[in-house]
Parts: sequence; structure tokens; C-alpha cells
Amino acid sequence: MVWPLILLSVLGTDRVAEATFRAGVALEQSGQPATLVFARASHQFALAIAQHGGHPDRYLNLGNAEFLAGRLPEAIVAYRRGLRLDPTHDLLRANLKRARDEVVLPPQSSLRFPSTNPAWLPRAGAVWFVVAGCIAAFVGSLLLTRGLWVPTGLCLVALATVCALTLHLCEIADNAEATAPLWVVTHDSPLRIGNAPSYPCNADTPTVPRGLEVRLVHRRLDWLHVESGNARGWIPVNAAIPVTISSDARGESP
Repeated sequence: MVWPLILLSVLGTDRVAEATFRAGVALEQSGQPATLVFARASHQFALAIAQHGGHPDRYLNLGNAEFLAGRLPEAIVAYRRGLRLDPTHDLLRANLKRARDEVVLPPQSSLRFPSTNPAWLPRAGAVWFVVAGCIAAFVGSLLLTRGLWVPTGLCLVALATVCALTLHLCEIADNAEATAPLWVVTHDSPLRIGNAPSYPCNADTPTVPRGLEVRLVHRRLDWLHVESGNARGWIPVNAAIPVTISSDARGESP
């Protein structure tokens, strides 16, 4: 299986990480163990993000290195963070799906993977939808009120409606991330009905598997109240990683 490596080697840290990753690929192709090399590459890619800012391709490279190092939850977190910056990134979406295939859901479980936003749904530059919608609505209304080019006017009004609906969908997606952020489970963890080890497990879903993405409903001290599909319960905070991007890792510089 070929894992794409997006070259960002204009910067030294990226160059080192890419070289380490290629060394791991060469070892793997020769039949030798390469897990430790990929783990070193993942550390270097993470360092590049910390030093030079987040970029979808950096998160793709980090996710690939984490996956090949055997760190499935960390790989899913990296792909998810990249998709928050660019939901249209085809390789990030494809590799997230590939990583999800490794998550073992219990049979007949109500657990579900959260949906990814459609690739066509923009998450940046929404102001352009406002501008385009206002212009289309104004011109379309002008044409209709003067009885000129009725078909064109109707099309422009329809365009304004589409822009407004798209902007509304963007707002819904952003609100979902803000009110119920994603966390990724790091290891098979009991899903309890209360925020303490003394509480029994959820009767229908006693455990959540390693690598599953869950929505945070509420946090209380060192416990997370999470949901996935129709299942809800509590897991320790050290049993999951938040899919968040710190303010210093949002840079767009490649």
C-alpha cells in the first residue's frame, strides 16, 4: 500500500521528518520492522506543526506516520484536525476512512462514526457567500420588478437562496463543533452510567473501542460524558484525545 507524502521541505523541520518517513517506508518495503522509525517521523511532523503552524498537508503527513507507527487514535486525531482546516482535502478524507476501517465496533452496537462535513461545504470565506447572495438578490429583484429578463432574475434569486442555505449549513457545522467537540478514544474503555469507577457500565454498550470518535456532552472533573450514535456514558478524561487545534497551530504557511 502506497502512503502519499506531501512535500513541504522548504522548511528544515519538514525536511527532516520527510526523510525519516521515507526511511521507514524503505524499511517496510524490505520486510524489516519500521514502527519505531515511523514513530520518530510522527514526532518530527508534530514538531514541524508546533514550530511552523498547522497546515492540512502537515496533518496528513502526521496522520500517516502515526498510523504506520501503530498509533491509530493519534492518526485519526491528525486527520480530523487537518479536515477542520480543509474539509475538501481528498487524501485526508480517504485516509480517515482507511483508519476508521481499523476500529473494531462491537457487533450489533449502537455506536456510530460521526459524519464528516460534505466536501463541498466550505468552512472558510463564508463572507463571499454573503456578498454573492446580496448581489444576486439585489440584481434579481431589480430585474423582476422591472419585468426585465424574468428567467435571469429568477435564477439570480435562486442563487441568493442557495448562498443563504449554504451559509446556514456552515453555521450549523461550526455550532456542532463548538457545542459538542469531538474526542478520540485512545484505548478500549468502559462506558459507565456515572462519573466514577464504582458506577456500572452501560447495559447496551459496555465499552467504547480504541479509535472511536465520540462527541463530548459534558465534562465533570476528570470524566467525560460522551455520546456516539444512540449510546451515552462516562469515560475517564485520560481515555481520549480532544480534536482541537490550538491558536498557535492554525497558521496557513506551508
